[in-house]
Amino acid sequence: MTALGCSVRFSAIASRTLLGAGYGVARACRYVAGGAAVEDIVFDGNDLEDYYICLHLGVSSGRTLVTNDDGVSEAINRAVAAFREYGAVLGAPFETNAQVMTSAEFLTAVEAA
Repeated sequence: MTALGCSVRFSAIASRTLLGAGYGVARACRYVAGGAAVEDIVFDGNDLEDYYICLHLGVSSGRTLVTNDDGVSEAINRAVAAFREYGAVLGAPFETNAQVMTSAEFLTAVEAA
């Protein structure tokens, strides 16, 4: 990558973009599964912002996203599950130390610590 003028390692780029890409695909799948014709789909106005949050979260950041937005949590969890399933098929486990939890789960974790 350095020869191409980029000093960022591919692993760092992948870590920062995989979750965003997975989030986008998971949300698109949810819309398609809704059964509406494309022109009738009502998109969540926050999808782009949530995508950017996923880029910030990354898969190896060690960060925790605390949200009560079920759509975001579902999309992130579906993406991570799909990455793990694909990794298992390849014999290369997909590991992440980023996580998503609700406010109640976060408070429980803080109280337990």
